[in-house]
Amino acid sequence: MDIAEKAPGFGPLEKLQELQEMAMTDLAREVEAWSIARRNLFEWQKEHLLVEKPDPEMLALNKKALDRMIFHGQVFSLATSRGDFPDRALADEVHANLWALRELYQMFHDPMEPAEADRILAQVFPDEP
Repeated sequence: MDIAEKAPGFGPLEKLQELQEMAMTDLAREVEAWSIARRNLFEWQKEHLLVEKPDPEMLALNKKALDRMIFHGQVFSLATSRGDFPDRALADEVHANLWALRELYQMFHDPMEPAEADRILAQVFPDEP
């Protein structure tokens, strides 16, 4: 039951319901655009950064893009994280994309040192050369 049904004729609640419906429509549209931008960024990264020696300018552009994408994702996450948020699929999409963006940031801009990776691999697979 929505707010207007609980208190028919109560103008402020009816207006609040209208605003909520408009916000949901806008939010869904914005999250979809953000998700498409994330997929496009991933394709660009594959072409320009998953190479032997990525161009430092391309890395800088990527960092700036990821910073912005993560910021917007955090805003969307805040908007969709309430327990009573009505569209769980949208909330899940936001959280999955935000996780992917953070992983991409770490991969390109805060990678593990080779010695650390070797140490972890030796612990996990002690019998491997």
